[in-house]
Amino acid sequence: MGNVADTGKRTKAAIWVALLTTVCGLVLWHAVSWHSSGKYLEMIQWLETGRGYLTALYNLGLMLVMGALLGRLMQKISDLLG
Repeated sequence: MGNVADTGKRTKAAIWVALLTTVCGLVLWHAVSWHSSGKYLEMIQWLETGRGYLTALYNLGLMLVMGALLGRLMQKISDLLG
């Protein structure tokens, strides 16, 4: 009976790993897309204007989101393997 419960937990962990990997990929795609389109360069130029705080908030938000996603992803990978 313990094997069935372990299999269920691992299946859930595998689904979470796939989902979190997809979301991390989308966040990375967003950052690369903005860089390629020149939006990020435009945001860097905002530092000279009164809208520099938006650049800082964007970068901080991007780091916080990716950090949280990667932390959760590592937790689910360890659940899957352990």
